[in-house]
Amino acid sequence: MKKILVVDDEKNIRQGIKAMIENKYPNVYEILLASNGQEALNYYKENNIDLLITDIRMPVMDGLTLISNLHDNNVETNIIILSGYDDFNYATHALRNGAKDYLLKPIKRNQLYDAIDRIEKETRNKENNFDKTYKNTDEFFNSQVNYILLNSNLSKDDVNELCKRINLDVFKDKYYIYVIDKVKCNNCQIDTKEVLKKLKEMLSEYKRGLNEEFAFAIFLDKDGRAVVICNNIELHRYIILKFEQCHITINLGISEESSYLGEFRDKYYEAIESLKYIFLYANQQVIRYSDIKNRMDNYIIPINKIKKLNNMIGTDREEDIKSCLREIFDINEILKYKISYIEEVNKEISGIIKSFITNLDRDFYEEFEEYKMIEDIYSYLSFHEYYRTLENLILKLNEYINQKKLAYTDNIYIEKAIKYIHENYYKDINMAMVSNYVSLNYSYFSQIFKEYIGLNFVDYLKKIRIEEAKKLLEDNDYKIYEVGEKVGYKNSKQFAKIFKEIEGISPIEYRQKVYALKFK
Repeated sequence: MKKILVVDDEKNIRQGIKAMIENKYPNVYEILLASNGQEALNYYKENNIDLLITDIRMPVMDGLTLISNLHDNNVETNIIILSGYDDFNYATHALRNGAKDYLLKPIKRNQLYDAIDRIEKETRNKENNFDKTYKNTDEFFNSQVNYILLNSNLSKDDVNELCKRINLDVFKDKYYIYVIDKVKCNNCQIDTKEVLKKLKEMLSEYKRGLNEEFAFAIFLDKDGRAVVICNNIELHRYIILKFEQCHITINLGISEESSYLGEFRDKYYEAIESLKYIFLYANQQVIRYSDIKNRMDNYIIPINKIKKLNNMIGTDREEDIKSCLREIFDINEILKYKISYIEEVNKEISGIIKSFITNLDRDFYEEFEEYKMIEDIYSYLSFHEYYRTLENLILKLNEYINQKKLAYTDNIYIEKAIKYIHENYYKDINMAMVSNYVSLNYSYFSQIFKEYIGLNFVDYLKKIRIEEAKKLLEDNDYKIYEVGEKVGYKNSKQFAKIFKEIEGISPIEYRQKVYALKFK
């Protein structure tokens, strides 16, 4: 949301202008209020102000002094001057220092709206012109630099020559490469074009404030990261400070110094390598290649521990799984080695997780969607965030597979029980006999039987017996009580009662209905 700062020593006027703007442009501007020029300057220290609307005559610091102060400090902002005096000298002085319009008090709504609309239109035109310039110059520079970075067949002499052709020879005495990533404002990603624009503005301002010679160039790499080439190793402090003032956080990797443009590609990849280590140091925004280049690369991936973890997934050994993960991802061990160590460990772990998940039932597949992020450790802000997610995912997977195994084992027992019931329904059987037959605890058998069948044991036995009775009733050779006996009911009244309970009619009525339909 754009910001407008209204400065006037009269509270009613400040509030009135605020109300007018909010009424005409709802949810377009955040409106800040100040009672004098000094208070307004304090706002500029912590905010990017898009439009300043200021009175001229005020205590402490008047409007003209405020405008001059902003002009002297190279602060770019649109300005509308307010005054109760129709004084051409005021207007001339204000316009000379960057004011876009001059309005007389009392403020008329339409005049204020016209002034704001004119400034908005001018700003849009300026942005469009910036875009055209960007396309004509920066895109060409971007394409040439990325050609150098992506073409591994180029010799260092070739790289040196190509760098000179795109005017990078200003860095022939000394240069560093900064790669900027994870640019966020309130945890939201910022558009890369906006990042480039801010970088250019802040580095141009930085250059104006230096007596020494300072050079810089900016481009986007193939992955959309902002890359800065400069001849000042301490520039990162200024970049981070400026972004923080805009409530923006960044991560930054810095190469070692070089004075040979033929090493341009090498230095870029040093900065990329440095950037990766921020994953291990959550409290750091900047990593220099000189700080990590001596990490050991003679590591051995703990394959045996990873295999052990693989074997434990799907068991009831949750604490052992946690312990094994802690051993594999021992941070003290990880910090001894180059970042490729944890990359390779993660590749092995991700492979195991993927092999389990691809065999999941479709219905449960979505529950494990986060495994796709696990494949890229740099999709996480820190090692700790990655580790917590990985541990939770593996424990959830372990629980699911363990339950699946138990369910499969239980299903075998239930299928055996069902077969027994179908073969012995006509006998005097009960749940104790069947649970004993399949060697399961009586209560546990009762629970899993109902979960699997959807009916308790007694109701299921009734259902099977009555289904068999219906078949026998279609044959007129058997008397009703004989049918009952053949399906397990010695008492004909009990048989008739249960039959009617399930079918809604008596056995005799059922037989009559069948015969009526048969000889219709």
